[in-house]
Order: sequence, then structure tokens, then C-alpha cells
Amino acid sequence: MLRRDVLKLLALLIAAGPARAQPGRVHRVGFLWQGRRGTDDSPREGLVNGLAALGYREGVDLEIHALYADEHPERLPDLVAALVAADVDVIRAPGTIVTEAAMAGTRTIPIVTTAADILGAGFVESLARPGGNVTGVSLSLGPENTGKRVEILKDLVPSMARVGFLHDPASRSSADDLAWLRANADGLGVEVVAVGATRSKDFEAAFAQLASAGAEGLIVDTAPVMTGNRAMLVALAEAHRLPAIYGRPEYVAAGGLMAFGISLPEVQARVASIVDRILRGADPATIPVEQPTRFELLVNLGAARRLGLVLPQAVLARADDIVE
Repeated sequence: MLRRDVLKLLALLIAAGPARAQPGRVHRVGFLWQGRRGTDDSPREGLVNGLAALGYREGVDLEIHALYADEHPERLPDLVAALVAADVDVIRAPGTIVTEAAMAGTRTIPIVTTAADILGAGFVESLARPGGNVTGVSLSLGPENTGKRVEILKDLVPSMARVGFLHDPASRSSADDLAWLRANADGLGVEVVAVGATRSKDFEAAFAQLASAGAEGLIVDTAPVMTGNRAMLVALAEAHRLPAIYGRPEYVAAGGLMAFGISLPEVQARVASIVDRILRGADPATIPVEQPTRFELLVNLGAARRLGLVLPQAVLARADDIVE
């Protein structure tokens, strides 16, 4: 996490109220990740830091049971069964695919998700009153914000005629974004080159395909397989001299050129607050799904220099944070 993100997370949690972990009890939180160990730093670290700010101490009154599918989603049902057998108090499930597996494995243990379309995926009956054992924080940028990423790329590269869209074909939100891009491509003045990748081993071939198709800029999907392997994606974009804009601020910390998306500290603070409420006895069926209100544009001057680009004033003026 960026240091500024840690400070924002603490500020948001302090504003939410005083630390209030229940004394004398060890709380067991399951954490399920589609990718490999070590690619989950943002959601896992955000959860631990957020709960620590609310008074929980890992190894004292908090246990995190973290399990990893190693980019093999077919393993997720067994991992969910292991968390159920461990009798965890709540399952933290980042992403649509992980949440689907968690729901299939238990209808009683509370599940806290972060996914793009929580309602559309059928995880809840309504955002205001989920009605089951799932609640969480919506990560939906809305298709129109995918258009904003195209606009930002066009401000940087006005001559861009073909924009690449690197996505996970298994992601519901990716399909929605791609459909919107294709429907609005003419109005945006670009041709969309869509390339799918479901595992990190697919990335090199995906970039070769983007290059052969003549992509002059790149939008990277927000699926966990992308975010969890962001250092690899940033390196490949730089190697191919491809200006890229990402949907999560973590990419800029990894050396990426630009990111436009939901405020990471806000999401992490809201997730921690929901988990805390469940650990104190709240029913997830009555905890509304939260929707972040802050969107941020982050730009990386160092990445621009390495690509031989000069960020125009139109981009710098709308940036919320500029990283050297």
C-alpha cells in the first residue's frame, strides 16, 4: 500500500468511531483468494490494517485463515469447505468468482464481498437489504467510467485510434465493460481491441496479440487475476511501450502510468467496518451493501518518463495524486 493510502485508511476508520473489538474472544476470519499467495497484498493487508485500527490484534484476538486457489478456480469449492470446517466467523471474499464459490459452499457463514455487480450477480436481494449471508462493498465503476479511462488516454495520446482492453473473460463486469466500449467506440473515436487472459501465464501472449493488432493504448480490467499480478502487467506494458490506464490505484504504486478508479482507502475502511459489525453480532442480511463515492485519478511521472511521454496539463489538472 502507498503510505498515503495507509494514512487515509486510518483517518476514515477513526472518523467511523472508536476501536471496539470484543475483549477476551478470538475472532476467526476466513480470507479466500483466487490467485497465488503474495498477490493478495492489497485486500488482505487492507483487512488486517482496518481491523487493527478498530482494536483487533492479529495473533491475540484475531486469526486470519487465508487460503489460495493459485489461479485454479476449480479448487475454490475445496477451500471454502476448509474454511467452513475451520468454523470461521466470517469469510472475506474478494471478487465475483470467489464470492460465487463461497455462496455455493455455505449459506450460514457471513460473507463480505467486494465485487463489481453485487446485485446483478444475484449475491443479494437488494443493496439496501441483502437478505442472505452476503454483503459487502460494490466496486462498480459503471461502464461510463470505462469511457472516462478512454478519454484520459486520448488526452495523453490524441492520435490514438486503437485502444486495447485486457480483460478476464470469466468476469461478469468485464463483459459489461467490453459491451459498453464496443457500443460506444465510434463516439469515443477509437477501435477496441479486446484480448482475454484468465491466468498470469496468459499475459505475455495477450500483449503480443495487442501489439500485432496495433493497439496504441491500453485499458486493463479490474479482475483479481489482473490486480493480483499488477507488477507483471506494468512491466509488460512498459516493455511494449504501451501507455496503459488501470482501474485500481495499486497499479501506480507498482510503477504503472495511470489509474482511475475507486478510492482504495475508502473501500478498505468500509470492508473492515462491515467485518467488525458482523463479528459483533450483526446479521449480514440487514447490513446494506456500501457503494464508494470517491473516484481518483493517479498519475506516475516516472512511468511517463520511462515511456518517453510528457503528461499534458489536461491530465495533470484532473489528477488527484501525482507520483514521482
